[in-house]
Amino acid sequence: MKAGDPFDTKARDDRRAKQRHFLRTVPDFLLYQALEHENLREVVGAEAKGLAEDALRHRAQTMIDGLPDDLRQQMVAKAEAEALSAQFTARSIDLVFGLDPEDFMLPIVREVEIEARRDVLLDDDVYQPLAQAAVLLVWADLVASDDGGMDPRVQRIQEVRRRRS
Repeated sequence: MKAGDPFDTKARDDRRAKQRHFLRTVPDFLLYQALEHENLREVVGAEAKGLAEDALRHRAQTMIDGLPDDLRQQMVAKAEAEALSAQFTARSIDLVFGLDPEDFMLPIVREVEIEARRDVLLDDDVYQPLAQAAVLLVWADLVASDDGGMDPRVQRIQEVRRRRS
């Protein structure tokens, strides 16, 4: 806990880490929707930031806990495949392993690329709670922006919007 901040605790840090991992699996289009309302930080004064962040994270966790396990697993699988796909290229594999990627790694690379392109199916009954959780988590990170842990996609979206305005 930081001196003078009763809300800055290890429990909050653990919740942030867990929820930021979840947010990283949320499809990009939901982040764009969440950022349409990103002025929350301007509304919350410094003295209420800790309480506001905790309230947002608590409500988001309620939404997350209500999502089906198989949906969360699909989201994690897709996010991991996208991350691996970005790393896997025939050139980088050749440099790392010094082997012919056609013989050694290309089948794995192709499998990952297919998984990365597969859409996560969002039924109507899960779309709204997933979208709500995404909005709440983005808002919580905007309130807590001074800790440096914001999703890089959120930072990129914000930067693009700043340049356009």
